[in-house]
Amino acid sequence: MLKLHLILALRNLLKRRFYASIEIAGLAIGLACLVVILLHFRKETSYDKFVTDYKKIFRVLNLESGTGNRYSGGASALGLHARTEVPGITELVRVFFPYRMFSTSALISIDDRRFYEDNIIEADSNFFRMFDFTLLEGYAGSALRHPNSVVISERVAIRLFGRQPALGKTLQIDGGELQVSGVARVPQNTHLAFDFLRPAHHNPGQLNVWEHTLAFTYLKVRDPELVPEIERQLHDIILKNATTENTDYLKSYFQILQPLAEIHNTVIQWDIVKPVSRMQLWSILGLAVFILLLAVTNFVNLTTARAGERMKETGISKILGASRRRLTMQFFAEFFIASVLAGALALIFLPWLTKVFNAAMNTSLDSREIMELPMILLFIFTLIVTAVLSGVYPAAKLSRFRPTDVFKRATSTGRPQHRLRSILVVFQFVISIGLLSGTFIVRNQVQFLQKADLGFNKEHVYIVRFRQADPARFERLKNLL
Repeated sequence: MLKLHLILALRNLLKRRFYASIEIAGLAIGLACLVVILLHFRKETSYDKFVTDYKKIFRVLNLESGTGNRYSGGASALGLHARTEVPGITELVRVFFPYRMFSTSALISIDDRRFYEDNIIEADSNFFRMFDFTLLEGYAGSALRHPNSVVISERVAIRLFGRQPALGKTLQIDGGELQVSGVARVPQNTHLAFDFLRPAHHNPGQLNVWEHTLAFTYLKVRDPELVPEIERQLHDIILKNATTENTDYLKSYFQILQPLAEIHNTVIQWDIVKPVSRMQLWSILGLAVFILLLAVTNFVNLTTARAGERMKETGISKILGASRRRLTMQFFAEFFIASVLAGALALIFLPWLTKVFNAAMNTSLDSREIMELPMILLFIFTLIVTAVLSGVYPAAKLSRFRPTDVFKRATSTGRPQHRLRSILVVFQFVISIGLLSGTFIVRNQVQFLQKADLGFNKEHVYIVRFRQADPARFERLKNLL
């Protein structure tokens, strides 16, 4: 019986191939849009989850008691004391962003090549014990042991040394000679992405400071249930040690622990990383769902609008003894196959649509990620739901025709079905108008930003960045211009 339904379904699709191709193409575009957004959503919510025991790793935030503002930077001395005074902590790492923090860059020199780089971080020597980045060269346990060592990313290693081994090679950062002690594979989905990683103890003066909040402290706890107690103990350490006039302001901050996996998706008042809020991600995902619902509605409307052409087929089948249940299954099989074909077409559209999305959103999605098991299962589930939504109502409507309707040339099956179809048409137009209106509004805003009169000719204005504040150099440059 199933084989017969499939044969009849394929025959009917081929018989009306022109209209079927329009219906399938619309459904495929909706599915492709949803899949791209799902890939984006999955990537943005997967940050730092590759780290072993990421559920036990937290970052210390400072909560300002008066305003409720949250800040990610803290005193480096807090980590130094917490490492020995808080028993619930099993590992603690401080990370510094010396160049990004002050919007400056370092001069990198290797042989006769020179360039500026700001994606440089510094960390305690146990960095790789907490954050298990894969080292392609070098040993994680000793990569940050020597103060004049540096770990570079795989991308930088290829840029500087090609395919030659980078371990043991030397380079200069701001005139200081460093030796490459490791090459790390840095995933895209981490907020600690770096090109150069130096041991923080190359500058011992920054490791035990209460006056400045330049350190970002990460700690691994023995049990997440200890978090409230650890937060209290961290604040007690500050109350005990912040005793000078320059550190008194620290007492107005309470320490809270932020889960590692939530850093990328949490917007706080000040942070060294650029987060993407969950609200934004859910909004984009909701938009994709609306696009798919619009495609499903379009499929249903196109199918039911031509229901009159299937009356003869339904009437004759019932005269020959076919039950309504059998006809419903036959029509549903036809629409299910159409949905499967739409899914296959969506996979063909996916690489192109991914490139368009990457260009528009400045991201780096890979359409091949759809072949990973979780995405395969999610895609199959989405396809089944789409097939059910797009096939149940048309199949039920077409199977309701009676043999006498063939002679009456009835084109309606009653008020309820007519009312439902009218609702679907209105829904389709409302969503379409909303999406088009939003598109035009955003387009006009972008054009305004690009073409608005700034009050000066920006082609005649230059920005010169000085790596260090030097009034004398500024005056010389101004006189030369």
